[in-house]
Amino acid sequence: MTVLDVHFHYKVDMMMNLLLLVALVPSAVLCQDLEARSLGFFTVEYPAYTSVIDLADTPGLYDLFVTTFETQPNTTDEVYAVRDLAARLDNVSAITTELVSDEILYPNEINLVPVEVFGTPDVLWLASGFLVPTKNDGAVHLLSLQYGVPATTVFVTDDPVPWFFHRADFLDMNGDGLIDIVSARCNVTNHALMWYEHPSEGDPHKQIWKSHHIVDGPDIAFRIHELPVPDGSTRTAIISTQYFTQLLTVTWTEDENGLWNDPSKIYQRVIDKDRGHYFDLELSSWFYRIFTDFDRRSAFPSSDYLKSIPGSKPSYVKPEIILSGDDDGNVYLFTAEDDKDPSNWNYAYASIFAAEGIVGSVSVKDVDGDNYEELFIPAYSQNELHIMTFAP
Repeated sequence: MTVLDVHFHYKVDMMMNLLLLVALVPSAVLCQDLEARSLGFFTVEYPAYTSVIDLADTPGLYDLFVTTFETQPNTTDEVYAVRDLAARLDNVSAITTELVSDEILYPNEINLVPVEVFGTPDVLWLASGFLVPTKNDGAVHLLSLQYGVPATTVFVTDDPVPWFFHRADFLDMNGDGLIDIVSARCNVTNHALMWYEHPSEGDPHKQIWKSHHIVDGPDIAFRIHELPVPDGSTRTAIISTQYFTQLLTVTWTEDENGLWNDPSKIYQRVIDKDRGHYFDLELSSWFYRIFTDFDRRSAFPSSDYLKSIPGSKPSYVKPEIILSGDDDGNVYLFTAEDDKDPSNWNYAYASIFAAEGIVGSVSVKDVDGDNYEELFIPAYSQNELHIMTFAP
């Protein structure tokens, strides 16, 4: 057994109580003391994934990025931005979007590339592709906003077989001082955790990054995390929700320098199984949390969001959770049944938003500095982007 094997065998029972508490607690108790109210909505065609980002060119002013996709074959899809959200909250219905890209097939999750990857700010990553015919050949893209919008869009992955991607993260995998891309790729029958090597020469925005296979299995969602082990050190681990194979796994390296370029030092273990389709996870200092595919909440693998809401109840010990219900049309608020009892991780939930049809990936952020979180909710089937707040 490796050090991390021992750690997981020792911790697994405790971790499972924390990992699965939200998805599997069927409590019908409604949350009465935390209310969200609508600020209105504006029109966006087929809004799917959202991300609230603080760009370097406007520090402290949050922007909303929205990816959209439709199922019509042989069409590209759009990515939009709404700049300076705080200034728009008083008149949400008048919000207009600006085009970021119209070149990508089925754009999924989008977020900011860490500045240290390129030494330059305001570069976004975007993962693309899905099962739709003619849109199943996805990639990880870089979108540079340095020269305005529409953004310059480049592929950094270009695998010979069609794959689709939903998320990317960044880590120096081979110790060369350059930060690489980590992603999971799949095409239904094959699934793999991969890393893509940051080119050592030339402009990395104009090259395909060399692919490296880590392990088979991970397909959509994953998180990179430093896990403590009993000797006081840590191991860099990649925890993955394997949607198609219905497994929750952890992958790590035993390399003494934390490198991932020696396959003989990479290990993978199943943490949990037989609980349905695992589709996303968040890692928190409070607990590890995994959402499974319950009540058909599956088509938007990144549609849940873990966030403590500081302005609502400052005495909270356990965080509140916002979850998109996908094709049941709801957004749910989960609150702990008992904030203070460390042995009770049961959560109650209630719907705080209902749409007709599909709801996409919800973002949660206090964008106006009033200590109350705003919610940005894509009502996909209604072509609407709704904004709510927990402020009274």
